Amino acid sequence: MIGSNECGAGVNGRALMLYTDHQRLIFNCGEGTQRLTTEQCPPRALALLSSIFFTSRTWRNLGGFPGLCLTARASGSPDLTVHGPNGCMALFESVRDFILLYEFEVKSGDGTYDDGTVSVEPVELMPTEEKCGTAGAFHDCSQIKFAVFPTMLLIYILDSPPDNWNVDS
Repeated sequence: MIGSNECGAGVNGRALMLYTDHQRLIFNCGEGTQRLTTEQCPPRALALLSSIFFTSRTWRNLGGFPGLCLTARASGSPDLTVHGPNGCMALFESVRDFILLYEFEVKSGDGTYDDGTVSVEPVELMPTEEKCGTAGAFHDCSQIKFAVFPTMLLIYILDSPPDNWNVDS
């Protein structure tokens, strides 16, 4: 866990880093994640960062992404693949001209991620007709999708074959 996401605590990072033998994966990248990874993670942890997974297109989840790209590039990470709801790359595209990432590609990933050690499968969450009645003032489900769920939400299911497990005691 990188950060606590507590308002006013001075630690606003909202991210989870998964370590495997050969890769680092980050789930969400709130504001402050760049600083927290350099403070809390082992040196050069981002050198093995290969993919980042966003659960929604909100600032709470995307705010630290441009800075993390800079730190990952400086650490020696070769490229970065972004997984998430449609539009997650829009933030990076809007700041691409302001951050210099020579010989570092940020690309969009599609579908299931699998590196042989761990597989990550996205599952979409959207409001259903049954949930519409619980939103109070909203009676039209087309409105509730944008009021309560401003973007599609994703959860990720991770799987790793047992023969890949190495638990140090």
